[in-house]
Amino acid sequence: MADRQIPGLSLAVIHDRKLIKTQGYGFLNTELNVKTRPSSIFPIASMSKPLTATAIMLLVQGGKVELDAPIGNYLADAPDHWQEITVRRLLDHTAGLSESVYAENSWIGPDDFTEKAAIAPLDFEPGESWMYSNTGYSLASSLVEEVSGDTFSAFMANRMFEPTGMNHTDVILDSYLLSNHAMGYFADGNDSLQPLSQVLRGDNSIRKIMHGLQGAGSVTSNVLDLARWEIALQKGQLLDSAMQAEMYELGTMTSGKRTGYGLGWFIKDINGHAVISHGGNLWGYSTSISRFPDDQLTVIVLTNKNGEDGDRIARKIAEQYIPDLAIDGNAPAVADPSPAITEQILAFVNGDETAIEMTPEDQIALTSTVRGRQMYAQWVDRSRQAPVKELELLAVASHPNGTKHRYRATTDSGARLLSIVITPDGFISGMDMSLEDG
Repeated sequence: MADRQIPGLSLAVIHDRKLIKTQGYGFLNTELNVKTRPSSIFPIASMSKPLTATAIMLLVQGGKVELDAPIGNYLADAPDHWQEITVRRLLDHTAGLSESVYAENSWIGPDDFTEKAAIAPLDFEPGESWMYSNTGYSLASSLVEEVSGDTFSAFMANRMFEPTGMNHTDVILDSYLLSNHAMGYFADGNDSLQPLSQVLRGDNSIRKIMHGLQGAGSVTSNVLDLARWEIALQKGQLLDSAMQAEMYELGTMTSGKRTGYGLGWFIKDINGHAVISHGGNLWGYSTSISRFPDDQLTVIVLTNKNGEDGDRIARKIAEQYIPDLAIDGNAPAVADPSPAITEQILAFVNGDETAIEMTPEDQIALTSTVRGRQMYAQWVDRSRQAPVKELELLAVASHPNGTKHRYRATTDSGARLLSIVITPDGFISGMDMSLEDG
């Protein structure tokens, strides 16, 4: 926390359906010297999406919604270009929905959201690609309202929060008004932090912005309530095992390639250990819930600083309990079975977009969507600022779309880890590429 200038962090660790550790670190509010506690309330940002997906699955379990039915069966006045979007594609981010509604007005109210979203053309045909979508999850909350006849807030309270004892969790900010809430902070680029209250004011208030993220990122909670929710899921008190298994299946595009996302959860493995997780980033806050089901461990992290990698923090904490999760950046290199491809990857990560082709699905995602273009531009900019001098192969593992290669990437500032998926036909998956510290 000191190294990353994180003011406050609240933590819960669950093992074998029991809460085994909960603690607050640092400060909720540095100006007032208010210490962080396990009961402290944080906006959980996109960690809200697994809760929204669970709400949909409650309706599926009750026979009121079918995952592979068009959303037009449930959303009144759905436009013609939504007719091929199923509920499943809404939840696994393969619907192709545009994020332009948020780009134009990030604090649009949920009552106006569906109408404005319906005007925007699709970024790609449903199933043609994958791109993370707040729009899809806001529409999912509208679908819950249409089918249940309740407001989304009432449905979540009646069907999820109250039955599991989540007494300090709300869909849109009610609990955030309590004195025990976390002030959000931004790094200002000058080795100091700015409180959220000085960044967002008036019409740009956090309340108005979060009001427009219903279903996608508006929940406020604490680690104690989130631990109750997690344990209730593990015990089958909300969803039965079949419903939960459905959520943890990787999505499939029309090409047959798999995504890295199920229904409300990112899904991967680290050193052979399954990981089911979801992070969140919202103005002034970074969060994560990370499950390690093979090891019966869950780590929940809530912080009050913008732009942190909550999933990585959770993984590093999990390593204290599961040492095998640690990735050894100093491991000896292994024989490279395809040095020519490694050379192409080296040129690609250093900004040569023509060095090796991405999969058609990734080309669509990274060129046809606002979020994709931003991600790719950031990647290229970062690569050119800190070029990789050498790639050493550390491991090769099977992946649903081919093989996952892990490299040690040497730069002037030190070594980092590069993981990248290569398909059988020699394409790379830009959406399955990450560069991080070990």
